[in-house]
Amino acid sequence: MANENGLVTTPGITAMHHRTGDCGVECDTAGRKFFVNVAGVTVFESSGTQQKWKGHSAFAGSDIIRVSGAVRTSDNTVTTLLSVEIPSGYAVFANAFVGCKQVDESDGCVYRVLGAAVNAAGTTALLGTQNLVAVESASGTSATVVFDVNDTLDTLRVRVTGISAETWDWVGYVEYFMVNSSS
Repeated sequence: MANENGLVTTPGITAMHHRTGDCGVECDTAGRKFFVNVAGVTVFESSGTQQKWKGHSAFAGSDIIRVSGAVRTSDNTVTTLLSVEIPSGYAVFANAFVGCKQVDESDGCVYRVLGAAVNAAGTTALLGTQNLVAVESASGTSATVVFDVNDTLDTLRVRVTGISAETWDWVGYVEYFMVNSSS
C-alpha cells in the first residue's frame, strides 16, 4: 500500500530516507524497533529501556548503548539505579546522567558521572577514577550518585544514595560502549 507521498508501507515496516543521506527500512517487531540501511547493516535498535546504535566496525562490541532506570529511596542506603553487564575481556566506557527530586518537591538535583570498568578474565574492576559532576543541587543536598562494580555479577552499576528519613525519586540513564579488541 502506498501513502500520499507514494511511499510503500506495510504495517510495522516503513521505508525512509534520513537527512544524513542514509536510506533504509525502519521495522517495529514485537516491541523492538530497528533501522536497517540499504547495505543491510542495523544502525539502530530499541527495546524497552535499552537503545543501541551501531559502533565502529573495526572493534568488536563497540556499539553505543543507552539503558535507563528509575528507583525510589527513603533513607541513606546505597541503591542500584541500573547496571550494565561486562563480558569477560571487555572494557566499558560510560557516561551517566541522573536526576532526582524529593517527593514533596522541596529539593532536587542532577548529576553527570563519567567512568570506565574492565572485566579481565572474570575479575571486574573500575578503571582509574570516576568523574562526578553535580550539575545542580537545590540546597547542597548530600544525595549522590556513583559508579561501582559487582565483581560477582561482572556488572558496572549506577548507584544512588538518598538522605535519611527523606523519600527521593531517581531517574537516569547510562550511555556506554564496550571494546574487546580490534578485528
